[in-house]
Amino acid sequence: MRPTELVQKVSSILDASLINNVRIRGVVIYDKGYYKLSDGENAITLNTAGDLPVGAEIEVEGVFKPNLYSTKEYSAIYPAISVISYKVLSEGENSQRIQQELAKALREKEYFGFWEFFSRALEQKEVLIVGLIYGKSAQVGQDFKTAFRSSAGVYWEKVDFIELETSLSDDELAKAIKRAKQISADAVFLLRGGGSKEELSRVGGVSALWAVAQANLPFYTAIGHSYDRANSIMEQIADGTFATPSIAGAELGRLVRFFAELQTLKNATNTNVKPLPVNQKSLTTYLLILALLLFLGAIFIKLLNALLKH
Repeated sequence: MRPTELVQKVSSILDASLINNVRIRGVVIYDKGYYKLSDGENAITLNTAGDLPVGAEIEVEGVFKPNLYSTKEYSAIYPAISVISYKVLSEGENSQRIQQELAKALREKEYFGFWEFFSRALEQKEVLIVGLIYGKSAQVGQDFKTAFRSSAGVYWEKVDFIELETSLSDDELAKAIKRAKQISADAVFLLRGGGSKEELSRVGGVSALWAVAQANLPFYTAIGHSYDRANSIMEQIADGTFATPSIAGAELGRLVRFFAELQTLKNATNTNVKPLPVNQKSLTTYLLILALLLFLGAIFIKLLNALLKH
């Protein structure tokens, strides 16, 4: 028997022995992309597709079962509850206040429309710094840059990408956003490949939302495949959303190329219709000299006629 088979066997045995529903109460916390129910000493993972009220005390009804986590380095089985339903017992002391403060901060955050922001930024800076946040060892970063270069053409050097790899858990994502602010990024893209609705809904959380509000940076998302929309809370507060990382990269490249070519055209037009290097003062001087010459010419002709008559 291989190690993987043994772990799966143990997991199936535990599954079979824990088929009854349970009721359990505790405080909801959000840790490393998962909701958990804590009593202050231990926490149990809650498997749910919906959002839960972080900081509130709730009573959960669900099926208690083991979760299997296995990698090449190690395997682990940990307890979890598949949530059937829950009821809120108390909101918690700070939960409502924190939610109100966060909502206010997000409302006050400056809005950065995609075309409006980048068209203005490209006029002000020779090279833009754009942060790309994505999961560790993810392909989406390369997909974004490849699509960008293809669309931008010879103008791809007008954007310098800073890649920020993270686990995309709430705390780690918040750190990446703060890091983008520290390195003076002009804008940030959050990239993530496809997955189940439950997985995508775990991208980001309260800490990441606070980071976006406080950084006040242009923040755009490209999470999932073309049919995965509005699953992550981060999409709901973004300045712009794209169906896939490749589409986001292509749109940015297209915008960069458009404005670069427009600027080149403007420069060429200004060069072709450049006025003569004669200012208003010089023109006035020339006209006065011409008038004086005409006046003297008229006097000379009169004198010449008078001499001829005599």
